[in-house]
Amino acid sequence: MLRRLPRSITLLFFKLAHDGIHYPMSDNLMLISVVHDVSRFIGRNEDGSAATGLRFRFRCAKQVGTSPTDACPRGAALGANLIGYNMHVFTLRDAVAKLNKEVLVEPANTTAALRTAYRLRYQVYCLERRFLVGQNGVERDEYDDHARHAVVRWRQTGEVVGAVRLVLPKVSAEGDDFPIQHVCDPAVLRGLPRTTTGELSRFSLAKQRTKQVRGVSAESSSLLRLALLRGAIWLSAEAGLTHWLAVMRPALLRLFRSSGLHFVPLGPLVEYHGLRQPAVAELVPTLARMAREQPAVWNYLSGGGTWYSAAPPRSSRALEALAA
Repeated sequence: MLRRLPRSITLLFFKLAHDGIHYPMSDNLMLISVVHDVSRFIGRNEDGSAATGLRFRFRCAKQVGTSPTDACPRGAALGANLIGYNMHVFTLRDAVAKLNKEVLVEPANTTAALRTAYRLRYQVYCLERRFLVGQNGVERDEYDDHARHAVVRWRQTGEVVGAVRLVLPKVSAEGDDFPIQHVCDPAVLRGLPRTTTGELSRFSLAKQRTKQVRGVSAESSSLLRLALLRGAIWLSAEAGLTHWLAVMRPALLRLFRSSGLHFVPLGPLVEYHGLRQPAVAELVPTLARMAREQPAVWNYLSGGGTWYSAAPPRSSRALEALAA
């Protein structure tokens, strides 16, 4: 359920979000508005599938810009009382369709592509977040020697705007396989199949590069995290993985849940460049749940079931024991 927003909240540049989707009115327009309330609506797409979104009601509005009808559809006058007027919003299915059209996801399996991924990680973790130390403009560590990588590009410009790493178990059982083993009690990992488990890591989206560019929709800019997940699922399917490990900010895990991706916590929060939650996801049942909750997201992430089917979730007693 969505909470009713206080009437005193004033939104500048009208940027509201639902499931990570932003709805700016236009590039050259500022809308100053007092929100009356926000509620969820459920409807149907033309093909009969379910559609969800947000309905906004405004107590008053004043716009500054050159295109009044962009901010107040149907020609609503400046300063008009907009109570009860339902703003048009994109369904999640529409937004994911735009993402697929405007963004390219590909494995980084060449020397040049890997270097591009390492440079992007340097931008994110060394310059923007400032908690890792790179060298010569790249960021990499010992786990990159047994990891696979994917990058995300704008189709229009070819520019790389995101990168993700999937750490695989070592060929030899000596030493640690995954970064999570440095912050997590080894006992909680014992129930996992070592050879088919990988760790989702270095989830990187550079702030400067992900800003909306001409010809790219705001929806695609806001859903780039899904493009990174698509790359990770692609890599996981090629490697034959059954489980993901991750150490993530609780806010990112909540954002993933809104997209239908549910991780299971592995023990308490840990201190790792801020509070982080060790977590695990069993891919087949997790994606099957996503197929029920967010079919548009599942279709995009799994390539329509090409990489992991939407089979009914099976019992996962191992994960239940880990979470206990």
